[in-house]
Amino acid sequence: MTNCGKEFTFKYELQQHLGVHKANTEFLCTDPNCGKKSTTQKALIVHKEKHMGETFACSDCDFVCKWVQYLHQHQRGAHGAGHICVHCKETFA
Repeated sequence: MTNCGKEFTFKYELQQHLGVHKANTEFLCTDPNCGKKSTTQKALIVHKEKHMGETFACSDCDFVCKWVQYLHQHQRGAHGAGHICVHCKETFA
């Protein structure tokens, strides 16, 4: 295996990264409408969570996510929205 030059602080980070270099190792999403391929099983598990449960959609664009915190982060960064109340959805500066 060649050295790609990446450095990691923790051993588990290196072990997770090594999956990128394994030849012909792919983990496929089982959703029939998806086809996503991941180089690690953990990345696939995180990806599959997007297919499950409630999702949150941005009212200003086509951004969709599984966690409301990510929606709020997206809205503040992409659309200049202030802080959004998780209970009433009102926006504050």
